[in-house]
Amino acid sequence: MAGPSSESPELTERVEDVERDVAREYPPGLEKKTIQLPSNMIVQKLGPRVWLTICVIGWGATQLGMGFVPEWGYLVLCRVFLGYALTLIAPRGGLNGWQWIFVIEGAITIVVGFITYFIFPNFPDKNRFLSAEQTKLVLDRVEKDRGDSLPDKMTWTKLRLHLSDWKIWVFALMLMCVTVPTYVSGYFAPIILASMGYNVRNSLLLSAPPGVIAALLSFVSAYISDRLRRRALLITIQTILTITGLSLIGYAESHGVRYFGACASVPGVLSYSANNVVTHTKRSVSTAVIVAFAGVGGIFATTV
Repeated sequence: MAGPSSESPELTERVEDVERDVAREYPPGLEKKTIQLPSNMIVQKLGPRVWLTICVIGWGATQLGMGFVPEWGYLVLCRVFLGYALTLIAPRGGLNGWQWIFVIEGAITIVVGFITYFIFPNFPDKNRFLSAEQTKLVLDRVEKDRGDSLPDKMTWTKLRLHLSDWKIWVFALMLMCVTVPTYVSGYFAPIILASMGYNVRNSLLLSAPPGVIAALLSFVSAYISDRLRRRALLITIQTILTITGLSLIGYAESHGVRYFGACASVPGVLSYSANNVVTHTKRSVSTAVIVAFAGVGGIFATTV
């Protein structure tokens, strides 16, 4: 569902059997940001395979449950524990189209979560599908690349030391800034397209291609940066594309040019930090902090 807009009320999904208009209420998001760091510390203990299975199944169960909430308060509760095309599904089975979003996505996620446990590998040194010789080859490559092929143990001293590194907070600020246009595009693309004269259905459909293009550009950028071993250069180019795209959306008169601007890429700051942080514990701490700031960028994008 699109965010609120006084200019495009037809894009505000009215959920009549819920106490309030869910498109005009922003469920809390800070709770997810604050558990990023504890989550990354737990994965050190349980391993990625077990912890990601728990997270995926839990997320899917939450999504599925949100399809059956009777009032706004329960929806907020589900959101604490925790598309457009699916809103077009006609009411059936006693559920409206908006409810089927949660039911279908939640059920699929739960199934994927169970599959994850059996096929997802743990850390390279604990994998179950490579021979000893192949495992050694992988670890040697990691060691040659950044010198931390084996995980180090997390301690409170290390945690305080990692959090005192100013570079982590700079990376976090960078990602917060670049995620603002990402969330704007994700939440308000249909409203922006509606302002160009498209009807509701076409606005929702046309909001999908920019995401596909962004995904393709991400793969291309990742390949080129790996080949050249240059991250900052690609991020600079992506940043210029983002600024150009936002400028076209805001100031171009031609609808085609504005839509082209909506297809701008977003800099890959998260991968930039992950490739420049050494040791497993510091990478888990830095990633948690940086991703949390990305969520703060989403709050700015949807409320400012």
